[in-house]
Amino acid sequence: MDTLDLWALRIAEEVAPDEVDLAPAMVQAFVRGGRDRRDLFRQPRESVPGAFGPELVIVLFPLILETIEKVGPALMNFFTTTKDAWAGANSFIGAINVLLTIGSRTGRKKTAETLPDNPYGPMKDVITIMSQELESSGVPPEQADAIILRVLRRMLEDPSGATEFVEKVGKASPSKP
Repeated sequence: MDTLDLWALRIAEEVAPDEVDLAPAMVQAFVRGGRDRRDLFRQPRESVPGAFGPELVIVLFPLILETIEKVGPALMNFFTTTKDAWAGANSFIGAINVLLTIGSRTGRKKTAETLPDNPYGPMKDVITIMSQELESSGVPPEQADAIILRVLRRMLEDPSGATEFVEKVGKASPSKP
């Protein structure tokens, strides 16, 4: 299975289970660019990402792909730091699991701030940037935080594979014909 398809399935299973069947086609359309990519983002004005519109199901997965593309350099830095500074990503996964168990966004932010910058600085940067990107796309803040933490946890299970996925998504071009 292609890296893009494999990671599309992994991420969709984690954060958009209703979109798993379409995730490989969506990631391929996203990377192809042009009209295929634009069609992924077509939605009624009054719709909310991740919800159902009156005439159309609004999908979340393309927003996640767009976020991954936009924060690619920060993600790559995080994965490089994870690989180089640690034998594995277990301490990062543990930190993310702790953050996921905290019920409120304020509690998560306070707990994340207490993590030392060394080695958690790159992880905190990625969480902040990705949350801001999703929120700017209309995803509610609580949902954005949970999505990001789940995506990162899944990616940390295989940082090398996640790096390859981020590189391929980052080469996507919205202007490709």
